[in-house]
Amino acid sequence: MKKRVLITGATSQIGRFLLPQFSDNQFDVYAISRNNSNIDCDGISWIKFDLQKDNLSLLSKYNINILIHLAEITIAPDLIASLKSLERVVAFSSTSLVVKKDSKNLNDRKLSIQLQKGENNLIHNCLNKNVQWTIFRPTLIYGLGLDQNIEFITQLINKYHFFPIVGKGKGLRQPVHAYDLALASRNVINSRATYSKIYNLSGGEVLTYFEMVSRVFISLDMTPVIVRVPKVLIYTAVSLLKFCKKFNHLNTGMVDRFNEDLFFDSSDAKNDFDYTPHKFIPNMDIKNVL
Repeated sequence: MKKRVLITGATSQIGRFLLPQFSDNQFDVYAISRNNSNIDCDGISWIKFDLQKDNLSLLSKYNINILIHLAEITIAPDLIASLKSLERVVAFSSTSLVVKKDSKNLNDRKLSIQLQKGENNLIHNCLNKNVQWTIFRPTLIYGLGLDQNIEFITQLINKYHFFPIVGKGKGLRQPVHAYDLALASRNVINSRATYSKIYNLSGGEVLTYFEMVSRVFISLDMTPVIVRVPKVLIYTAVSLLKFCKKFNHLNTGMVDRFNEDLFFDSSDAKNDFDYTPHKFIPNMDIKNVL
């Protein structure tokens, strides 16, 4: 009998690349969406369900064996407790847990605490149920324009034809494509080497923030115009923009990190399951580089 896989956050950037990875028909795959999904993918059974509002115990009837959790990790512990047949969990957290731990911004620190609590509770519940777990902490995710980092930079450049930074923008970055994260999720399901481990998943190259933004300009066939602006001016702009729903994810902590090195070693992922991410190519059509 085939194992049953449940994918949460299935309409996310990672989810859209992950679903086709199950076309080999080795598993019975169920994908959760709050709304009726318009994603057409053979072999996927869709469940219309809201993980934050609906009764999680209703999912037990699907006899799920494997959970790939792409939704917020804070939801995972209760979901794990409700799935009676569960044997394996692959869940996504974020390197923000580390990056934002000592941020000057209160919301940043709160996010770090929430992520840590989510990881701890996930591990605790898995141990209680004898469920094998693996946690991924990706760096800056990009791929389909659904993120709040690379896509924000892209939108700003498209609209104003320049990008403001503080200082020299020398802080290191490792943008990671959602396809590489999806592939990692699929590859570790049966990998005993990854049991009870947390992995940083970074992109295939290290860039300064300045170089990363320049790469976005080039991908849009535009000459990079990167303007150095006093921190107080960007602080003011961010404080105003965050009142707009479209930009409410912005905060001054992002400004403080322009020149900080956000470098994460993913060599253990390379060793344990041959994680080989792509270099940073904004607006990349992944089909053209496979």
